[in-house]
Order: sequence, then C-alpha cells, then structure tokens
Amino acid sequence: MDYQLSQLLQQTLLIYPYVSTDFHNDFTWSSIATSVKARIQSVAKIVRNKQGQEMYSTCTIYVDNTVTVSERDKIVLPNGVIPEILAINSEPDETGANYYTAIYTRV
Repeated sequence: MDYQLSQLLQQTLLIYPYVSTDFHNDFTWSSIATSVKARIQSVAKIVRNKQGQEMYSTCTIYVDNTVTVSERDKIVLPNGVIPEILAINSEPDETGANYYTAIYTRV
C-alpha cells in the first residue's frame, strides 16, 4: 500500500462477502468478515450502478487497491450502520495501475 494512501485510511469497516441468494431473492453473506482500513466521507454524489441507472450516493468509502469487494457484499461501518452499495470504481494511478477503490453507498 502506498504510504500517503495509508495515512488517509484511518477508519476500520467490516466486509462480509456475498455467498448466495435464497428462495425469497434475499442475499446471504458469509458469517466471517474481513476487517479493512478505509476512509469514509459523507459526500452527496450521483453515480451509475452496473445497470447504468443514476443513483444518489450519500457516502463514499475509499479502500486500498488490494481489497476485494462487490456490490452484493455487506459492509458494516464503524458506527454499526449497514449502507447499501450502489457502485464501485477502481481509480488508477499515473502508471495505470489500480491505486485505490471507491465504494459509493447510500446510508
């Protein structure tokens, strides 16, 4: 992890990976969470989800480029809130490599 980025990631959140969808079309997640360093910002922004729909995001979460996360995963913020994941974008550095991942959510 880049030193400057590591200095910004001062909060910790939990990521529960998506496992399956049940009979009622509800998601099921792993019971084992991964603890991840993050930067959580309350920022209003319009983003596009995977279906191309414009969605209103109220919180942006920045994590290191080594973190694996999908729109179906469950994230638990430090205050216990579970936001809805709207979109995920990987942001490149000057060489084109993934520098960090931005997770756009609605709390």
